[in-house]
Amino acid sequence: MKKICILGNSHVGSLKRAWDELKQSSVGKDFEITFFAERGDLLKSLTADNKMLVTDNMRVKQSLAFTSGGVSHVNTNEYDIFLIYGSQLLPFWLYDDAFYSLEFIERSIQEHLEGSQAKHLLTELRKATNKEIFLGHDPMLTQKSSCPQYTVKNYNVGMEKLNSYLAKNYNAKAIKQSEITLENKNICETDIAYLKNSRRLAIGFNNDNEIHPKDDLQHMNDDFGSIWISNFFEKLYL
Repeated sequence: MKKICILGNSHVGSLKRAWDELKQSSVGKDFEITFFAERGDLLKSLTADNKMLVTDNMRVKQSLAFTSGGVSHVNTNEYDIFLIYGSQLLPFWLYDDAFYSLEFIERSIQEHLEGSQAKHLLTELRKATNKEIFLGHDPMLTQKSSCPQYTVKNYNVGMEKLNSYLAKNYNAKAIKQSEITLENKNICETDIAYLKNSRRLAIGFNNDNEIHPKDDLQHMNDDFGSIWISNFFEKLYL
């Protein structure tokens, strides 16, 4: 059985609740998942200490203990695979019919990652372990948003370049969002159905699992989380 450690921000909520259901089914039979999550970007307080990720922030310690089931630090010796989910990692797009120099692409990716919690966690985690690390970006927004419309081709080209950069610099890989979750298979917009009844990450607060406001276009529901985890498992089998 593969032991997976998932770290991230509030987006982890949909994956965690989905896993609570999936682990009882055949989908989860080969895996054991431990979650270490906190809202916002407070996981930036985690730093590598030998083979562990630790923090002095008491709130983060409490959130980690709550989401993991009692552990307030990450001991990399205890897991086989690591996933950093959400954490301000955005999808990366490039136009498929344009020429980009290698220098331009690398600089663009560096700027894309700079300052994100995902980059911080990846950097610190790689200091602590040589094991497999995957990343999952924030969900694409829905059609209600005013963001530019990128095509799936733009997304595939961009993510291919991002993965080349991650492999070269961190020996890591980003997992793409499943096309099943898109409103239109050609446009990078999450189907609005996956916004319905999305809930806050539970970290031991009074508003745990509270429904997000209707104008929240970023957090997805448990159905989205189920699809994402199932897709991730399929990638691990390949």
